Amino acid sequence: MAEFSRYEIYILLNQPKPLWLSHIDLSGMDLRGVLLNGATLIGSNLSGVDLRGATMVDVNLGGANLRGAVLIGAGRQPDSPSRSTSRFGVTRHDSGRPNISLVNDTH
Repeated sequence: MAEFSRYEIYILLNQPKPLWLSHIDLSGMDLRGVLLNGATLIGSNLSGVDLRGATMVDVNLGGANLRGAVLIGAGRQPDSPSRSTSRFGVTRHDSGRPNISLVNDTH
């Protein structure tokens, strides 16, 4: 795992996208609302990370540790302002890369 201070990680996350952050240790961080579109997080430690409301389209999470991560509302930004009927979903495309997307629950 890469070793960065919390400050350095927040600076990295605010850089132009997409981000290449393979094997980075983000465990326990508060990343609510972060924009991670197209990010590469292969083998990263995301255990206990708070990703509520994070935008995560076409994120490569191969081998990432998501144990205990809070993923409520994470995915793509909804087309409508209402987020109350959404939940987190992960799908896999033919490329083998995970695609994080919002799955609408109409029940």
